[in-house]
Amino acid sequence: MAKNGGVIYAGSGSEYTDTGSTFKENAASSGGAVYFSDTTVSFTNTVLIYNYAKDGGALLAESTSTIQTFSNVNCSYNYVTESGGCLNLIGSSKIAISSSTFTYNNAEQTSSAIYFLGTDPSSIQSSSFSNNYAKEGNTISLLFAPTTLTSITILNNKADADSAGVFINFSTVVITLSTFNTTIFPNSEATVKLAAEATRVTG
Repeated sequence: MAKNGGVIYAGSGSEYTDTGSTFKENAASSGGAVYFSDTTVSFTNTVLIYNYAKDGGALLAESTSTIQTFSNVNCSYNYVTESGGCLNLIGSSKIAISSSTFTYNNAEQTSSAIYFLGTDPSSIQSSSFSNNYAKEGNTISLLFAPTTLTSITILNNKADADSAGVFINFSTVVITLSTFNTTIFPNSEATVKLAAEATRVTG
């Protein structure tokens, strides 16, 4: 099994653009399909399915990487033994996610879909999270990670501990026009702003 990036490893100063590719059944310790360090990246109409890693089931980006576009991406059925079933973003990196789907991803520890740690301001909009599972909790984890969540849907995710929703720690998060039937769990100096009809569905 590869150490970083089961298919693609892009290092310092690189640029990578993907349109319409499918990354399926790949494995690595970090970033089951793709791994980026200090890289500028774009994904459009990409499919990331059935990938496996310790962290970042499909993708891991670190060290000031910028994912300029992550649009209309299908990230499903990925698996991690630790954190970030689909995506793990760390170390002053940032991302703009839009119109993407995160379903049936699994984490043996935390963050069945997305894990952000120490990231620059990022955004998730017009995207859905459903039927993801994390044994130790959370569909999305935002730690030291200022983020805006706009028009997202978080429904029917599961966890054996903590929240099956969004965990926020030392972060400012603005949630707008979003729908969820699970917990937003702020902790330790977190600031959560619910704006413009953010909605919690309880049924």
